[in-house]
Parts: sequence; structure tokens; C-alpha cells
Amino acid sequence: MSKKSFFNIGILLLVLSLALPLAACRVRQARITNFVDMPVYGAQHNSLAQAQVRKVILDACAKRDWVAREIAPGLISATIDVRNKHMAQVEIAYSGTSYSIIYKNSSNLKYDASTNTINRSYNTWVTNLRQDIDVGLAKIR
Repeated sequence: MSKKSFFNIGILLLVLSLALPLAACRVRQARITNFVDMPVYGAQHNSLAQAQVRKVILDACAKRDWVAREIAPGLISATIDVRNKHMAQVEIAYSGTSYSIIYKNSSNLKYDASTNTINRSYNTWVTNLRQDIDVGLAKIR
């Protein structure tokens, strides 16, 4: 092989070594998922009392290790701290007919406001929370 070929291979390896970590970082990012106006149906497909919805939300938060506190009637703030390294905070607005889970704040999750992206783990955490809320609501008779 000629010196030029070795040089071209070296340049290619350098470019790949710089580009691959950047590509890997992008794969871990995802658009933030907010759940807005999710319908509240009990097992009988009726609206529920706001107190029932509140209890289901608080129970789902506890099950998934979210620390939740009611900050106003119909509004809960929930925070998850994963391995004392990653933190996410959401607000959960609710009534007897619907609820919403909205991103509020985070740390160490590479949140980017300009692209509305965050580490994809955040979306997993809020999706699991939403699923647990829906399961809890479906169990109410």
C-alpha cells in the first residue's frame, strides 16, 4: 500500500472515531412525550370522582418510585430520582374526566429546549407511569 492509502485510511478512521460517539448520543435522545387530556374511565366507563383519580395517580407514582405531592386541588407535582444521578419532574393535572402528565424539569437527562428532546429513558418513565394510572383507573368500580 502506498503512503497515500495509509493516510486516507487514517483520515477515515479519525472521522469515524469522532462521528460515532456523536451519533450514539443522538440515538439516546427523543422528543419529550407529554400526555395531554387522557380520558379517565373507571371499569364501568363512567367519569370518576376527582378524589378517586387523585388516589390512583398517587398510588401509581408510589409504585414507580415517583415522589408526588399535591400542590393545588387537581394538580400533583411528581419527581423521580434514578440512582441519585438522573432527576425528572412532571406536573399531573387531573379531574374526574381527564388527566395530563406534562414535563416540568430535569437534571442530567440532556434536555434540549430548542429541540424539545431529552434522554429517551424519560419517555419510558412517564409512559410506565401513565400505564399504571390507566390500569388503576380501570380497576375502579
